[in-house]
Amino acid sequence: MIKLANHYCCVVEISGTGILIEGSSGSGKSSLALGLVERAVNRGLQGFLIADDQAILEAKGGVLHARVPPQLAGKVEIRGFGISTTPYKESAAVSIVAKMVGDELVERMPDAATCSVQGLKIPLVKVPIRHEEAAVRIIFACLEAMNRNSDQSAAC
Repeated sequence: MIKLANHYCCVVEISGTGILIEGSSGSGKSSLALGLVERAVNRGLQGFLIADDQAILEAKGGVLHARVPPQLAGKVEIRGFGISTTPYKESAAVSIVAKMVGDELVERMPDAATCSVQGLKIPLVKVPIRHEEAAVRIIFACLEAMNRNSDQSAAC
């Protein structure tokens, strides 16, 4: 049986790797999502918004898939401006969960961690709330580590 769940989060895809961004309301999830896509494009990589604010999650065949609810497709909230439109993809396979947390919970040298989403273990990385540039650096370092290990299921 395939289980679907509506999850409050943002999702992006960077060079084929889906990143699910979790955090409380106002933590900077949308800003981080846009920052990740912008950094990817500036580096000549592919970067796409999948979903802002919420995504439909589905565990299928041992892979976590995220897709945008149709009413939110191509829409993103920019704090201080409102709703904007942006290029998007409809879905991505999630390989990393980025959890936005308070600065005191971001370890300097963290051990590899995972979390459970829809019954699947997904690599977890903690990133600081409202510190977009630092969070982008952490996630890109995680992506590079995963690419070096060439095992997208390994924790970063």
